Amino acid sequence: MDDLMNCLTANSISTSRGSPITMATAEVRGTGLILGFELIEPKAKVPAVAATNAVLAQCRERGLLIGKGGLLGNVLRVTPPMTVTLHEARQALGMLDDVLARITPQAEPQADA
Repeated sequence: MDDLMNCLTANSISTSRGSPITMATAEVRGTGLILGFELIEPKAKVPAVAATNAVLAQCRERGLLIGKGGLLGNVLRVTPPMTVTLHEARQALGMLDDVLARITPQAEPQADA
């Protein structure tokens, strides 16, 4: 059970680029098996409602059912069942990781002066 809890803690979640998912998240919070990811627009620091909806849709297309909440509708809710296995948790977080990496805006190219 310790391996499962370590897999699901907010500190262990990272993007495929190897850095924590903080580029488009204002906060990752949760206790135990319940996690919430508040998504924001990286430059404007405003709620990323459209990105949240896109993540939700792409996760659903892959068979990963997560929820949405927050007062502004920009918080992803991850609430796996108590029967989730370590393999299933890693698989689900891998899917979420991949979707977030695709949705997160890439850095804009520098204009030549």
